[in-house]
Amino acid sequence: MILTYEAEPPSAMAQWFPGYEPKRASPVQLNFDNYEESGSAQLKSRSLAIDTHSLIFRSFFAARQAPDPVSTGLALTKRMLLTAIDRIDPHYVVAAADCPEPTFRHLLDEQYKASRNPTPPELKELLPKALDHLQEIGIPVVRCPGYEADDILATLAIKIKNDHTLHVLSSDRDLVGLVRPGVNLLLMQNGGRQKMISSDNASDLFGVPANQVADYKALVGDSSDNIPGVKGIGPKTVVALLQKYGSLEEILKHRQQLTGKAALLNDPDAVKAAEMCQQLAELHFQVPVQLDASSGLWTSDKLAALRSS
Repeated sequence: MILTYEAEPPSAMAQWFPGYEPKRASPVQLNFDNYEESGSAQLKSRSLAIDTHSLIFRSFFAARQAPDPVSTGLALTKRMLLTAIDRIDPHYVVAAADCPEPTFRHLLDEQYKASRNPTPPELKELLPKALDHLQEIGIPVVRCPGYEADDILATLAIKIKNDHTLHVLSSDRDLVGLVRPGVNLLLMQNGGRQKMISSDNASDLFGVPANQVADYKALVGDSSDNIPGVKGIGPKTVVALLQKYGSLEEILKHRQQLTGKAALLNDPDAVKAAEMCQQLAELHFQVPVQLDASSGLWTSDKLAALRSS
């Protein structure tokens, strides 16, 4: 069973989406402090957080042409996860998943993600099987109504202590916005490769540091999430603006001084669009989820169960 933790989504959720009733469960405490295993107090310095839907989607589309894409997709999901676990050798593993309910971003813009194709029926069959399998081997799967898995991962990321490193497994390049000292992105790529993105190379993906990714997307947009950005302003212009001013807020404060394509931001409608897109692109770092750390403690028994499954 998927763990669904109590949340307090925007009060307008039920008004915008009639019949919306978030699932609820009793919360417990999330803690990234030292853990004890087999009676010995050993500092647990590495954690792996899984972007579950990203992992399953990538596995499914790699297996879509197979005679049995569901079984093959499940096998690839386990293989990709094992690749990450063998590389990280984590002491703690947790998975974050999306809820079927709409999120606060849909309240801001009902066109959010509206351009995506319908989910293939085989993928609908694979998703619950893969999520159940993760929990069967002892990986807690956490989701929270009104928020996306990305927001849960962001909330975990800011709880990391100085003596702890969190690795986030995903194929979503936007999650580079989580990267900071102590938090790395393990980016799944074609051919089963996984590239480590840290503070040292985070700017390679979009040309801006991790803490400017949301501002970048606010202006450039993101077609995969149907975030329009500001029409007429391209990536090179945005990178130059962020290098000069440091943030969208500062860019807008100095918009009267902008020239060329950037001068489009003198239009009040463009400013409104940028601010709205920024809200859609920003990760939420205060999702009300709580999880007992001991439930995600990674053990040799769990590893054996994953390898033999």
